[in-house]
Amino acid sequence: MVGVAVTTGSHTRIRASRGTRIESWAWLYMRLSGVALLFLVLGHLFVIRILAGMNQVDLGFVTVRWSGLGWRSYDLAMLLIAMIHGANGVRGLAYDHLPRRLRPWTLGAAYTICLAATGLGAYVIVAFSRPL
Repeated sequence: MVGVAVTTGSHTRIRASRGTRIESWAWLYMRLSGVALLFLVLGHLFVIRILAGMNQVDLGFVTVRWSGLGWRSYDLAMLLIAMIHGANGVRGLAYDHLPRRLRPWTLGAAYTICLAATGLGAYVIVAFSRPL
C-alpha cells in the first residue's frame, strides 16, 4: 500500500491511500479460511488418525466413509477452501516478491496448476463409486 505524506501544522504523518476492494476481500478471506481450515483439518486428522487408526485406512474405509453425502461434502469443502486459500497466498507472494513483468506468467502457471489439481480432486470426491 502506498502512503501519502500529509502535513498539518508542525506534524507530518503518513496516511495510507485506499487500496482496492479486492485486496480487502482477499485479506479477509485469508483470515476466515485459515480459521475454517484449522478446524476442518483437525477434524479430518482426528477421524483418520485417532478414530479410525492409520492401519485401518484403505479403499474399504474410504468407500464406507464416502457412501454418504456428509463426508463427501466435508472433504470437498476442505479441498475448495484450501486450494483457494493457497492460490490467494501465491498471489500475495507474487505481488510482494516478483518483478512486475514476471507476475502474469507465474500467476498464470500457478492458477492453472491449482485449477487442475482442484478439478481432479473434486472429480474424485464427486465421482467416486463403490468398487466392484
